[in-house]
Amino acid sequence: MNSRQSVHQVASKPDFPQPVFDFNHGKTPLYLTTEIQIFKINHPWVITPGGQ
Repeated sequence: MNSRQSVHQVASKPDFPQPVFDFNHGKTPLYLTTEIQIFKINHPWVITPGGQ
């Protein structure tokens, strides 16, 4: 992902994992690494250069 906007677009998807905790009044979410890895396996086009 090349920009903050592309990260926000992926994190806004309905099937993206929910954060386990929020810091800074909800501005900094904390995600479980295993849930992010599962998301990346199920959505390989998100992490490939052509899919960005």
